Amino acid sequence: MLRQEISEIRSYSIAEMEALGMHELIEMSYLFENPLLVDSSDAEVLLGIKASSLEVMIADTLRDHRRA
Repeated sequence: MLRQEISEIRSYSIAEMEALGMHELIEMSYLFENPLLVDSSDAEVLLGIKASSLEVMIADTLRDHRRA
């Protein structure tokens, strides 16, 4: 599956997404329009926790995916 070539990549208009029932995707589309800044500093101060690094999160996700 991962080695198959993608024959065509295209984007859908809002009208097409609505017709396909992708209402949640339309609602969340702002996440794809601009870079997303992830900042854990408020949670660290409020809850006394520390966010994992991106490298650790990716490694954990891959490990858990292999187990499934």
